[in-house]
Amino acid sequence: DSTVNGGSDHSQTVGGDNLVVLRSNLYGDQHEIHCGSNCDVENDWLHDNYNGASLGWHENSFISNGGSNFTIKHNSNYCVGGCTSDITFIPDGDITGATVDKNLFVATIYASFCLYPSSNHPAKPGIVSQMAITNNVFQKGANNQCAVYGPVYGWDQPTTTPGTDGYLNIWSGNVWDDGSVLKSP
Repeated sequence: DSTVNGGSDHSQTVGGDNLVVLRSNLYGDQHEIHCGSNCDVENDWLHDNYNGASLGWHENSFISNGGSNFTIKHNSNYCVGGCTSDITFIPDGDITGATVDKNLFVATIYASFCLYPSSNHPAKPGIVSQMAITNNVFQKGANNQCAVYGPVYGWDQPTTTPGTDGYLNIWSGNVWDDGSVLKSP
């Protein structure tokens, strides 16, 4: 139940492990939330990062570079600047157990994608598994893609093999803001 302006730093408004951010309004800084592991982010408005694009920054509303146990539920996300995406998982290390449910991805001309839940990054060694991407709404925006290149960067198709990308992944109930189904990438 807080409003926090992160300012203009090359860091995050809220960051670390074992975070609980509920019913809050976060803006400013490079990232609104930078999570290691065990983060519960619900009913928040994550928006309007400090625009560090001219400085070479890559902003995100929510980002993790490796960790486990993420609940990102019922948030509105809007990234500005040189954004990777609104919600981003970059596999510098393994990423396991993320629930991304009932979020609004606000269309933006500042982000490459609205969601980045994938291991599809050649320079990053981590395994991305147990990602549940469900019941989210993606605004189409002026280009009908949510962001510059599309709604989602990559998607590891579900497998049943432990220790592999896509292990027990779920993609279900995701729609565009006009109600049409957003199929898994």
